[in-house]
Amino acid sequence: MITDVISLGAYTVLVEQSNAKKPKLVTCNFRSDAIGFAFYGSANVQLKVTAGDAKYSFENTTGKAISFFANSKVSFTHAIASDRRLQCITIFIERKDIAFLHAHERNVFHDLLLNLVETESDFLGGPQLRMPPTMQQAVQKILSSTYQGDMRVMFIKSQITELLAHYFYMLSTSTQEKINHRNNDKVLQARNIMIDHIDAPPSLAELAKLVGINQQKLKTDFKAFYGVPIFKYLQHERLDKAFSLIQNNHVNVQEAASAVGYESLSSFSNAFTKKFGMRPSAVRQ
Repeated sequence: MITDVISLGAYTVLVEQSNAKKPKLVTCNFRSDAIGFAFYGSANVQLKVTAGDAKYSFENTTGKAISFFANSKVSFTHAIASDRRLQCITIFIERKDIAFLHAHERNVFHDLLLNLVETESDFLGGPQLRMPPTMQQAVQKILSSTYQGDMRVMFIKSQITELLAHYFYMLSTSTQEKINHRNNDKVLQARNIMIDHIDAPPSLAELAKLVGINQQKLKTDFKAFYGVPIFKYLQHERLDKAFSLIQNNHVNVQEAASAVGYESLSSFSNAFTKKFGMRPSAVRQ
């Protein structure tokens, strides 16, 4: 379990990563009233929230951004396993400190998250969004960063500013389309099929047939739900898995590329470099 806590002015950033081989639970809470934002990487970990007698569960967290209000009575528990790795960046600010933010930042909280700012509940969930590639890249850059000391703080600060700006922009413009619950389930099913067969995924036609929806509807609803086209999403998942394989399983670049379905090593290397800002061979250096 790797946990990094960084103070950035009024905000505190918690960077968590875990590759537990055996199932385990990791629990944390806040010392005072706080508004938080959790940005999840490629690992599909389960989050459970306990607030007194009330319990909440968040599934399918991969690529998701979650906002919430919580006080000291609330506990957050991640259920980690070999197939449910933890990759999470949490940004939080104590509610009392919002008043001391610059006016433009303070206005964003009051305009877009007033229910979280003013709630008297122990816990209140805010808007949840599927992150587009720009946000996912910022998350992965933080998780894979090798900077140390003051340089690490400077780097993370730049990425955190980008994450929050994207999140608030998506809220303000309401870019995510609404899809009905039934098609929501089909989109999640399609996503899981692709991930289970990441080295040789089915074609769009095959995938649509497997989940029982026409191709155009699957393409439209998938993009509405995840913010990116279906095979662009698959590419990001492939690259995230390849990064993890190289970093944690000590496979070479060729083996990692093959494991996620890339036949061309040069195509893999170019896509990897574009996403993470480094060559695959530099991951373990």
